[in-house]
Amino acid sequence: MKTRPLYIRSQYGDESIALVQWAFEAGLVATVVYVDTGWAAAAWQTRIQQGEQHAKACGFKTLQIVSPISFADAVIGRGEFPSSKFQWCSALLKGLPFVDWLETVDPAGHGIILIAKRAAAALAHADLSEWIEPCQFHGDRTVWHPMLALSDSERDALLSRAGFTPLRHRSLECQPC
Repeated sequence: MKTRPLYIRSQYGDESIALVQWAFEAGLVATVVYVDTGWAAAAWQTRIQQGEQHAKACGFKTLQIVSPISFADAVIGRGEFPSSKFQWCSALLKGLPFVDWLETVDPAGHGIILIAKRAAAALAHADLSEWIEPCQFHGDRTVWHPMLALSDSERDALLSRAGFTPLRHRSLECQPC
C-alpha cells in the first residue's frame, strides 16, 4: 500500500513551526506549504526564511505559492472589507490558491493536510475534530489537526527544540489584520 502524501499548511508562526517540529519528531515525511498573500509585514520575510530553513533541516520539502488573487480585487469582488470577525479574505487569498495547487499535485485527493490548530489557542477551535474526513474546504481530502490537544507549554517545548523562541503573537503573514 502506498503511503498517503502529507502537506503541512504553514504561516511560519509559532503554531506552524511547532507543527513542523512535531511532524519531524513523529518521523513523518511531508511538504511544508506557505501561501504568500502579498500582505505580510516586511519583517515577516525573515521568519519565513527561518521557518523554511528549519523545515528543510528536518528533511521536508518546502514550497511557496504566490496568491494570484489580490486583496484589492477580493474586496471589490465581495463589496466589503474583511474584519476580525469576518475574515473571509483568508479563504480567498490563501485557501483557494492552496486547494488549486493541491489539485495539480494530488488530483486523486489522497493527500492528508496537517494544520496547526490547537484548542488552547482559540475558543473557535474548542469543538474542532482532530480528523476531518472528507474536508470540503480542501477538495474532500483528509485534514488532520495533530496538535489540537497540546497545551501552550507543550507547544513552547516544540518551539524550543526547533530553536525558536515563542513570538507571543499570531503570524504577521497578513499585516492589515
